[in-house]
Amino acid sequence: MKKAEMMFIPLPAIGHIVAAVETAKLLVERDDRVSTSVLLINPALHSNTTKYIESLATSTLPNRMRVIDLPTLEPNSRNDNWLTYSIEGQKPHIKAYVTKIKTQSELSPDSPRLAGFVFDMLCTGLKDMANEFGVPWYVFSASSAAFFGCMLHLLYLHDEQKVELSEFKNSDVELEIPSLVNRIPARLLPSMVLDKESSTTFLDPARMWKEATGILMNTFIELESHVVNSFSNDRRIPPVYPVGPIVRSEGKGHDKGLDQREDYMAIKQWLDDQPPSSVVFLCFGSWGSFDVNQIKEIAHALERGGYRFLWSLRKQQPQGNVEQSTNYESFQEILSEKFLNRTVDTRKTSLIATKSSTVCKLVETYCKMKKAELVFIPAPIISHAASTVEVAKLLVDRDERLSITFLIMKTTLNTKIYRSYMDSVSAACSRIRFIDLPEAEVDPNLPTRLFNSLIEAHKPHVREEVSKLVTQSELSPDSTRLAGFVLDMFCTSMIDVANEFGVPSYLFFPSAAAFLGLQFYIQNLHDEQKVDPTEFNDSDVELVVPCLANPFPAKVLPTAMLNKDWLPLSLCLIRRFKETKGIMVNTFYELESHAINSFSKGKAPPVYPVGPILNLSRDERSDGNNAHKDIMQWLDHQPSSSVVFLCFGSMGNFGMEQVKEIACGLEQSGYRFLWSLRQPPPKGKREAPSDYVNPQEVLPEGFFDRTAKIGKVIGWAPQIDILAHPSDIEKGIKCLMELDNEKKGKLKEMSEKSRKALMNGGSSYICHAASTVEVAKLLVDRDERLSITFLIMKTTLNTKIYRSYMDSVSGACSRIRFIDLPEAEVDPNLPIRLLNSLIEAHKPYVKEEISKLVIQSELSPDSPRLAGFVLDMFCTSMIDVANEFGVPSYIFFASAAAFLGLEFYIQNLHDEQKVDPTEFKDSDAELVLPCLANPLPAKVLPFSLFDRDRLPVLLRLVRRYKETKVIILNTFYELESHAISSFSNGKAPPVYPVGPILNLNRDERSDRNDAYKDIMQWLDHQPSSSVVFLCFGSMGNFGMEQVREIACGLEQSGYPFLWSLRQPPPKGKIEAPSDYVNPQEVLPEGFLDRTAKIGKVIGWAPQVDILAHPSLGLAVEIKMDYVKQFNMDDCEIVSAEDIKKGIKCLMELDDEKRGKLKEMSGKSRKALMNGGSSYIWLGRLIQDMIDSMP
Repeated sequence: MKKAEMMFIPLPAIGHIVAAVETAKLLVERDDRVSTSVLLINPALHSNTTKYIESLATSTLPNRMRVIDLPTLEPNSRNDNWLTYSIEGQKPHIKAYVTKIKTQSELSPDSPRLAGFVFDMLCTGLKDMANEFGVPWYVFSASSAAFFGCMLHLLYLHDEQKVELSEFKNSDVELEIPSLVNRIPARLLPSMVLDKESSTTFLDPARMWKEATGILMNTFIELESHVVNSFSNDRRIPPVYPVGPIVRSEGKGHDKGLDQREDYMAIKQWLDDQPPSSVVFLCFGSWGSFDVNQIKEIAHALERGGYRFLWSLRKQQPQGNVEQSTNYESFQEILSEKFLNRTVDTRKTSLIATKSSTVCKLVETYCKMKKAELVFIPAPIISHAASTVEVAKLLVDRDERLSITFLIMKTTLNTKIYRSYMDSVSAACSRIRFIDLPEAEVDPNLPTRLFNSLIEAHKPHVREEVSKLVTQSELSPDSTRLAGFVLDMFCTSMIDVANEFGVPSYLFFPSAAAFLGLQFYIQNLHDEQKVDPTEFNDSDVELVVPCLANPFPAKVLPTAMLNKDWLPLSLCLIRRFKETKGIMVNTFYELESHAINSFSKGKAPPVYPVGPILNLSRDERSDGNNAHKDIMQWLDHQPSSSVVFLCFGSMGNFGMEQVKEIACGLEQSGYRFLWSLRQPPPKGKREAPSDYVNPQEVLPEGFFDRTAKIGKVIGWAPQIDILAHPSDIEKGIKCLMELDNEKKGKLKEMSEKSRKALMNGGSSYICHAASTVEVAKLLVDRDERLSITFLIMKTTLNTKIYRSYMDSVSGACSRIRFIDLPEAEVDPNLPIRLLNSLIEAHKPYVKEEISKLVIQSELSPDSPRLAGFVLDMFCTSMIDVANEFGVPSYIFFASAAAFLGLEFYIQNLHDEQKVDPTEFKDSDAELVLPCLANPLPAKVLPFSLFDRDRLPVLLRLVRRYKETKVIILNTFYELESHAISSFSNGKAPPVYPVGPILNLNRDERSDRNDAYKDIMQWLDHQPSSSVVFLCFGSMGNFGMEQVREIACGLEQSGYPFLWSLRQPPPKGKIEAPSDYVNPQEVLPEGFLDRTAKIGKVIGWAPQVDILAHPSLGLAVEIKMDYVKQFNMDDCEIVSAEDIKKGIKCLMELDDEKRGKLKEMSGKSRKALMNGGSSYIWLGRLIQDMIDSMP
């Protein structure tokens, strides 16, 4: 293996040298291929630095490490800047030493080769030396990351904004520095920065930092997560490596004469006499000094504080002199004798550098903080809307300055449930309100883009409502001001409306950060690499997506990315993501650290993982529903952790072929199962899936009979109750059933996250809308300045549940409101683009409602001002409305960051790399996606990416993502760090992971439902952690062939199962699946009989209760957006064998993997807590929204 030599050149100051020496030690101890040389500039200064350098000569250093004491320079006769003089004077000596090492290396093959330089942050004037030797160079910052970021910002102000820093000296200006959480009074900047002469000593080296290969920082991410994350979104900064804390090794390099020094012994003796943890220690480094006025302020604060203190007080050098500080001969020359006498019992000379008046100033600033109104525009998809509302709740809970208004588009999707949910939120929180937009008229000529058309059609209504908000705000000085739009990932066209109002747009991405990264990757692939993602349809190519840890088979890209009709729409959405100020993702950093880190290259807006966004309210239908009771009774009879729960979300449905494959997979797995089988809506209809009247029509013949003892096929699933049932733990099928204790623990903890995600009407109904509402709740909870208005599109999807959900939110929070938009007329003849057309058709209603908001704001000074649109990922056409109102658009991306990255990747592949993703359909290629850690087999890309009709739709959506100000992700950094980091390349809007966004309210129907009782009783009889639960969401349904494959897979797996089997809606209809009247019509013959002892097939599933049941061992819960229902006829059938293998793989995890899942679940909860990653991203999102207000 190659051996490498690294040259360290620290600043000649004790703190800098110690940190450099210790870092060099760490390198050689970590890797035996590395050798290090520390070249010390020996200053002719009276300081402890020279003593430390001398001590190194007698200390024992590790092998492969050398400390070289460079010659002392002649006195500076020209009175040049000391640091410049030292660096320039040492260049010949450094060059001579490095040349010697390089020559030695060339003569001996075994000698280490020169690999690079590590320069102190103030010694970058030596960079030409590295360039001369043709090796990379790195910057080492011995100080905090916050200080480093502060210096970068000051350089930006000085060089780009042409601000003279010395003017801040007596200024009352408060600076907002990205690396700092709070504003800082400019006059409190370090004095050497405020001095015109000495500031060049710091600014000149800082200009060169961006040329470095990387920056090593003496800090760690847990200590300065906000700062380190801020660097990842700044494309001007090289990669930052937090390698600290770097501390001096005990006993190494210790001054041997220190124990004999009287001053040292006096300090040590004084400390020994103090009580434990009682002393405040003030020490500002070897250059730490202040002028007389500041010293008096520090002394005054110390005395008033009354705490014991140890204060290292150093003498300031003359102005313009950057030499190290020296000791005072007597403290009486600077401190009054009264102070010394009054503090004799509490001091030993040293602490704090801030003016006493600063505290008063901060209080005054807080009292005068602006109140902000955010306009949330969720997609008319229950899951998106619900998570968006939950985000809004988080925001208003977090900051009392925030109010949130939801502009709700009228659709036929879940309107009753959603309304109930919104009402409950509004009632609970006065700063969240929902405004129903008038029903939009949709142009019937482009039904393949119906959803986009629906969003577009709402633009006038959004504009009208926002105008009312702005007008009301202008009429009342105390009113909240419009701060921005928070847009669902599908509502990016509302960015146009936000732009019109001059406010930023933020995106709420309710999916994973990895999915967001995938979207950016696809968009980059299409737009920049000129690769057509639709060519991946049957390709074996594996894509390396930055947001994914592993290569990704191109052919398994989402169907929309592989379909030539859908791809343009998707790309259009993603492109507009980049126009937003930030992207909130419903995830958390611990869950998607790789994906979240992938966004840090500056090519996308900042990504804020603010999740997990959860809504745990139960569906009101559950308690009084016989089906709910039947389900819960069945679960009650299952052994603990034994049931596989299949539920594919509120829009989850499949064609008959896939339904049969699932049935076969369940049957073959042998596990108990609960399968929420939903019937697809009629083609071209904007409706949620419905329950099958007779599920047997789509299940393999005999499936019910064969699985009667182990499985249950249901229609609607009370997910919160099911997931809470002791028969359930996690997602998948048999890989999870035989885990060792550690992996079971991790899995159970992660299951807590998935369980919570299904409450309050559950993901089976609320999907995008619910997660968007949850985001809104987060926002108004976080900041009282925000108000949120949801513009709700009318659809036929679960209107009762959706309305109930909205009502509950409105009732709970007065600053979140829901406005139902008029129902838009959409031509059902082109179902491929039905959702886009639906969105587009609502644009006029959105404009109308926003105009009302703006007018209302202008008429009342106390009213909140329009600040932006928050659009669902499918509502990107609403960016146009936001632009019309001059406010920013934000996308709420309800899926994972990795999926967002996949979408961007496909869009990039298609638009820039000119690669047709549809060609990956059966390809063996592996794609390297920035959002994925590993290569992805191209052939496993989502089906929509392989479809030439659907790919353009998806591409159009993704392209518009880039027009948003921010993309809000329903994920958290720890979960998708790789995917989130992949967005930092500057090609996408900022991505903000604010998740996990969850709604865990139970469905109120459950407890009153006989079916519910039957399900829970069945689960109660299953062994713990034994049941596979199949539930595919409120839109989850499959064709008969797939149903039979699922049945066979379940039967062959051998695990107990609970299967929510739903009947697809009529073709071309956007309706929710229904429960089968007779599921045996679609199941394999005899299936129910053969599986009677281990499985249960149900229709609707009380998911929250099922997922909470201890018998659950695995929840196969694939969410299905209703735009995907049109793909089902073209989707590749998942075979029974694959389903069986999947179940066994997940049910048989070892303890280590279960432990990791449990650990990640814990991180998901911490992400939303004060100080957690999503909490921080949410705070940044709010600040961005307020700062972007016109």
